Amino acid sequence: MDKLHQDAFLKLVNSLKQYQRAELIEDDENLIEILYTDPFPNDFVLNSMVQNQTTLLIGRKGTGKSTIINRFQHEVRKTTDMLSLYIDVKSIYIQARDSVPQTNISDYSVLTEDEQERYFIYKEFLKKVIEEIKIEIDKSLFSNKIIKFITRQGITENEFKRKLNDIFNKKSTFEDITAFKVLKSKEENNKSKEKKSEGEITAELKPEIKIGKEGVGGSIGKVGGKVSSSLSDKKETLTSIEYSQVLIRYFNIIELMNDIKAELLQLGVNRVYICLDDASELEQNALETFIRTIVTPLNNSSEGFFKFKISFYPGRDCLPEIDRSKIETVNLDYYKLYLPAGADKIEESAVDYTKRLLLKRFKHYFGENVDLSDFFDTKDTDMDTYYKLLFYASSNVPRFIGKILWYCGKQAIFNDKKITKSVIQNAAKQHYNDEIKVVLFKNEFIQYKDYNEQFEKEHLKNLVIEIINRAKENKRQIGTSTSKIFEAYTTNTAPSNYLFFIPEFEKLIASLELNFFITKYSQQKDRGKGTGDNYRPPQEQSVYTLNYGLCQNEDIIYDEKSDRKFRIEWVFDFNTLIQKWANSQKKIICSNCGAVHSLDKLDAILSLGMICSECGQKTCKVITSEITILKESIQIPENYFQVLNILKVENGLSVREIGLELDKNRWAVSALIRSDRVLQTNNYIEARNESGQNKYYITTNAINTFFGNASE
Repeated sequence: MDKLHQDAFLKLVNSLKQYQRAELIEDDENLIEILYTDPFPNDFVLNSMVQNQTTLLIGRKGTGKSTIINRFQHEVRKTTDMLSLYIDVKSIYIQARDSVPQTNISDYSVLTEDEQERYFIYKEFLKKVIEEIKIEIDKSLFSNKIIKFITRQGITENEFKRKLNDIFNKKSTFEDITAFKVLKSKEENNKSKEKKSEGEITAELKPEIKIGKEGVGGSIGKVGGKVSSSLSDKKETLTSIEYSQVLIRYFNIIELMNDIKAELLQLGVNRVYICLDDASELEQNALETFIRTIVTPLNNSSEGFFKFKISFYPGRDCLPEIDRSKIETVNLDYYKLYLPAGADKIEESAVDYTKRLLLKRFKHYFGENVDLSDFFDTKDTDMDTYYKLLFYASSNVPRFIGKILWYCGKQAIFNDKKITKSVIQNAAKQHYNDEIKVVLFKNEFIQYKDYNEQFEKEHLKNLVIEIINRAKENKRQIGTSTSKIFEAYTTNTAPSNYLFFIPEFEKLIASLELNFFITKYSQQKDRGKGTGDNYRPPQEQSVYTLNYGLCQNEDIIYDEKSDRKFRIEWVFDFNTLIQKWANSQKKIICSNCGAVHSLDKLDAILSLGMICSECGQKTCKVITSEITILKESIQIPENYFQVLNILKVENGLSVREIGLELDKNRWAVSALIRSDRVLQTNNYIEARNESGQNKYYITTNAINTFFGNASE
């Protein structure tokens, strides 16, 4: 393959692995329309977006949320009576956080230093969001066809901008600090009452996990009572509701947007969509405060004029005080996305999307008559099999397809070879080790956790290890089984990538799925269990699959036959494993007499005010088991580790290129790698000027320090 074709292949790969708003636009605004591939052949997702309602796009990282928003905005820009405003929530929050003023200001002395800092961050963040709305209106309204339309209305661009400035300049800036004083006064009274109590719950409570006798039946016990906030918020006393009570009065978003609405209506604009991207990147309290202060009042009070298009990660979708039955929700992870078409059509629909996505890209970069057999070795493997393999390897995530093809390019295309099945398997393995495994096994932090996550990183890491060990044992067990359904397998060929458990347990493994260690594959009934009086009828089970690259890394065979009966065999029943793991992490202990109570007593103990059944005192509390922190844990701030990991995978990148890989803007990345920061001063990265542009390289010192050995 000549250099020209290799360069085109790299562009194709980059258009997928940097599958986001800025990259797809490039220098041609129409490119998004040319390359956009809807998850459904009839553009169902895009058509859902253009409806006059608030729409949620929920999907894991890389599933195409930003691209769908961009395609939607492109469609809106073709009209003269609608506007779409794009707000990069994460970038604005980072800017606000880094520009927060000094705390401990006398006027705010009623707040603790931590509360002051949090309040100023929120206030600065919301201020910047409103400023961004103004910028977006300016930018969107006076572009393309709209300019002529406004001219026909007799209103010039300068006249409108002057009116817009007047509206923003007169916005309410009333700040009622007395509200904080009232809230803090109530808090102090509550603390005083609590001190009179002989016991209190000092740790975050987790429900007991019960699956009944021999896995029969299953439930998660309800938890009541007051619980502490998560570790990231443990110093916080004020809630998002309480912050919002003050901020709503300060910003008065309804009055502001009503004034804007009146001006836009005069120009013939009768609908404004506000697109909120990367909202789930915020910590939960910040997101809830933002939604309560800006989104909820505007969505509920604008009479259809302002509607939102919001992208969320699963388990990190917060919409307090908004009726979800009145909004459209599109789940982009393939199981939920394709389930309405029928459980037996999920894989078929997902593979079809992978095929359409790739064909459209190859045709754009190589011409309508492109032959994919020029890139894939089809002597022993047909293209339909390759599409299915890429689906397995990527979990149907467009960005992952791009990354895996990038690794394939390094192994094959750029060495003048074709992609084979083994090349894809090795690429998936590399992708897993470089970008997924590190989340729990190298990084000190979990960047993305379900907001309701009850466990810490080491707990989840231990669960992954237990699941892997069990999968390896299942491979041996299937290979030596005399059961008819397993007769075709040996210990070297037996698939063991499945695990199933009752749907209630999905909450416990949500963060593992969010970070792609596992993915939901189906939901189906088992065949029942036991006989006679011990018989239990068929029960609904959630079936998951291990990450394809993880399987390649751990020598676990991945099932490519998709046999419904096979994946619900009892060997894949992980109910007991998950139950034991969860219940071993926390326990109830009486601090007075030392009695240890099983977690199935939690509801009863809570209802009695944490009274110990042994000594009768209110001195019971839930504690987390000790976590052994292994030496390999990284002692470096999370953002720095992300930069190092990207450079380890692909060295010699510019600030812009690093930002594209990390979904961060240039401003945020520049702040991370300035010469006075950690990375360069500690000899973790070095800058080299190449053709007038700085390129950054990871050093051998950083690789040895954070990733084991430079030769690995």
